[in-house]
Amino acid sequence: MAQSRDDDEEQRPRRPGDHVVMKLDASRSQALRSLTQNALIVEEVAGRGTVLTSMLRALLGRDVETRPVLGSVAALAEFAADAPRIILWRCSGTGAAEATTGITSLRQIGFAGPIIAVVEDLDARGAANLREAGVT
Repeated sequence: MAQSRDDDEEQRPRRPGDHVVMKLDASRSQALRSLTQNALIVEEVAGRGTVLTSMLRALLGRDVETRPVLGSVAALAEFAADAPRIILWRCSGTGAAEATTGITSLRQIGFAGPIIAVVEDLDARGAANLREAGVT
């Protein structure tokens, strides 16, 4: 079945500059798609992976392929096995000490992608430590 002329016009830019916006949207969509293909979910306490996956899905606006692990040692091992595109790290307790150490190690071994830290209770020093470690 041939596409109608009206359908064709729906795809065309309506104002000057719209084609740039359309290209940016396509580029953004490609970038988001690549992030959702391999996400590592790091939990410091077991049992919250589904919440974090849902949160990442909401942030990116699409389904996400996730690999949940427990703790920084498992995160480093998983990174060595198959480098993720994005990491979502769930910190437990205050200060985020384990996350800071784990994220620093991931950055040192070459992970350059985005790392999102989710923290229940974070003071200014903990936030500064996470930023220094390389949280996006």
